[in-house]
Amino acid sequence: MTIAPSGAAACLLPCHLGDGDPAPVRLAGSSPVAQRDLRLLSHPDQRDLARVVAVKAWLLDAPAQDSQTRRGLMPPSSG
Repeated sequence: MTIAPSGAAACLLPCHLGDGDPAPVRLAGSSPVAQRDLRLLSHPDQRDLARVVAVKAWLLDAPAQDSQTRRGLMPPSSG
């Protein structure tokens, strides 16, 4: 993480990681550059295990947590 901040290269970071550091600069403005879908696969016999249910619940809830920043629509508020 020293080459890109020095200006010698560019890198793609999730906004919720890059916005927390003052060194990276957004090149794309406020529009998201990339998006990813997440999929959780499990064996039918294991779908009701507590750990699988917990991960599924977390994945479903994660986008709602600080969704503007995670989607790259606005930097986090300072302070």
